[in-house]
Amino acid sequence: MLSTFTDLQNLELEKNNFKEFFPDAQPAEIRVKSLSYLNLNGNQLTIVPEILRYFSGLKQLHLHMNKITSVNNLCRPKFQGLEVLDLGGNKISEIPIALIFYLKAMSQLVLVNNDI
Repeated sequence: MLSTFTDLQNLELEKNNFKEFFPDAQPAEIRVKSLSYLNLNGNQLTIVPEILRYFSGLKQLHLHMNKITSVNNLCRPKFQGLEVLDLGGNKISEIPIALIFYLKAMSQLVLVNNDI
């Protein structure tokens, strides 16, 4: 599905029942380089989806009100352009120092209602 929307910039998938988000997608299948805004708020995700590392233009990522326990998947150079990260209302217990190192463009970080 994602390979069809090559010019997609904004994707709203709030309040569905996603437990996973394209877990088996291969890099060759992902052609959505223009995606800059992704809203996965209010789903059932337990991890930051691996596929997100292939969205090189991502500026805003909204994962509010899921069941995410770790942000380690975001500690990668691929996320250096991320400006807004909303992880409020999850089950995160710690923020690794590496997150700040990799997310240098961050202008807004939301961590309210977690287990920190």
